Amino acid sequence: MACRPYPTQLSKTRFISGLQCHLKLWRDVHDRSQAKQADEAQQALFDAGHRVGELAQKRWPGGVLVDVEPWKRQEAIDITRELMADPSVTTIYEGGIGHEGVLTRADILVRTPGTDRWTLVEVKRSTNAKDVFVNDVAVQAWILRGAGIELEAAGLLLLNRQYVFDGEQLDVTSQ
Repeated sequence: MACRPYPTQLSKTRFISGLQCHLKLWRDVHDRSQAKQADEAQQALFDAGHRVGELAQKRWPGGVLVDVEPWKRQEAIDITRELMADPSVTTIYEGGIGHEGVLTRADILVRTPGTDRWTLVEVKRSTNAKDVFVNDVAVQAWILRGAGIELEAAGLLLLNRQYVFDGEQLDVTSQ
């Protein structure tokens, strides 16, 4: 079994996965040959999550998407850094941030008007907050603060179970 040389970069996703199963984390980092391919049902869940993320972006219109492939980590970090330095950028979608070799793509970063402070919004395709979601936000907050980003707040955006679609216009601002 071939192991990858150190240092191995850790992503937020791998970290959260490792909290749930240490063996899965080890395999994800050291032996990708053991990784399972997503079946149709799992892929449908991933796709639904992406659609929810895209809808969530509409709550903060006018943002900038860091549209970089997941494996181009440094490029995503560099683009995000440039966007954060530009005071005219109020919202960043899928911003790349790294600290101590741990990387994340933040779902939504919203600038506090007139400042260099940011709110981190983690979007979930769920109606209930779960402990793993809290860990998710916590590790991202650690990454952002460690990278020198001033956080105003960090939280979850969940689906509203009481929302009723009128059949015409989706209201993404509905509480």
